[in-house]
Amino acid sequence: MRLNEFMEQRKSSREYKNKKLSKKEIALVEEILDDVNNKAKDCNVDYRLFNGKDVYEGLKGEGGYSGVMIEAPAYITLGMSQLNDKAYIYGSYYLEDIIGKLSSLGFGTCWVSLFSVDKELKEKVFKLNETVDFILAFGKPVTQSILTDEPYSNRLSMEEFVFFNDFNTPATVEKLEDYGLDEIFYYLRNAPSAFNKQPWRFLIKDGKIDLFIDDFQGNVNLTDAGIVMYYYEQLAALTGINASWDLEVDPCIETDKKFIGRTNF
Repeated sequence: MRLNEFMEQRKSSREYKNKKLSKKEIALVEEILDDVNNKAKDCNVDYRLFNGKDVYEGLKGEGGYSGVMIEAPAYITLGMSQLNDKAYIYGSYYLEDIIGKLSSLGFGTCWVSLFSVDKELKEKVFKLNETVDFILAFGKPVTQSILTDEPYSNRLSMEEFVFFNDFNTPATVEKLEDYGLDEIFYYLRNAPSAFNKQPWRFLIKDGKIDLFIDDFQGNVNLTDAGIVMYYYEQLAALTGINASWDLEVDPCIETDKKFIGRTNF
């Protein structure tokens, strides 16, 4: 698969056909969640499938964007048993993995923030003994908004979010080409982020890549980090790079930016 094809298959939709999931579709989604929950078991997160009507009626006027709840045939919760950086980062990382798998089944998806919803209401709706700050709405889309080259006009250039050795030395296309990273970062800049802030900053130094967040605003940016980590890893794999992330190392330089972790190329 080409890198652009990978990005183009990421379907996002806020409108869905009024059609419940079939028993076969439910079984397939549950199989996906079982697989991802097994991979994410050490990150204090888990994912569960919920009926669309129950969640929508429970959160209508409260969840979503300014209280405008997205109505969908089904929802998946991102539950966190412990609230720490790792849970928010890998919670979003693995939710993107779920999105990719749902896309392959023809589903459209949309992240829904529940930060503004009272804890008591979320406990009543989901009946979970864990924190749920995000859910994923999904179903067969009425129309599909697909990540393509079109939004790139509103995206940072590679020189604005990739640097070499220090944050005073922006990457050039030519140097990224020398490292075989130009296509990865060209498409990576289209990764979704809260309010399209694109806060990620990549610093290439000593044969490694460190990920930072510029103007760190808390948990929502940890979610941005997890998403872009997932995209980097997947795009790297398509170019033959077996990339992985290490969140336990120290940053390669001192900076006021929030350090997230390190990967390879």
